[in-house]
Amino acid sequence: MAKSTLKPFYLVAIFFTLIFLANTEVRMAEAKCVRRSQTWFGFCGFSSHCANQCRKWEKAKLGGFCRQDGFGRACFCKFC
Repeated sequence: MAKSTLKPFYLVAIFFTLIFLANTEVRMAEAKCVRRSQTWFGFCGFSSHCANQCRKWEKAKLGGFCRQDGFGRACFCKFC
C-alpha cells in the first residue's frame, strides 16, 4: 500500500526539479545578454530613455529597459 503512494510523490518531485533547472538555465542565458547600465545614474522612469542611452553610449544593439533593482528602478541594457 505504501509503495503506491510514494510513486506520485516522486513524479511530482522530479517534475518540480526539472522546472527549477529549466528556470535557472533561462536566468543564466539572460544574465549573459542583459546587464545593468554602466552609464545610467539615478531613477529609471522611462524605458525609452534607457533604451536610447544603451544604444548610443554602451553600444547595446537591442536597447534597454527599466526594471526593479533593490529599492529602486535601474536601467538594464540588452546586448544579444
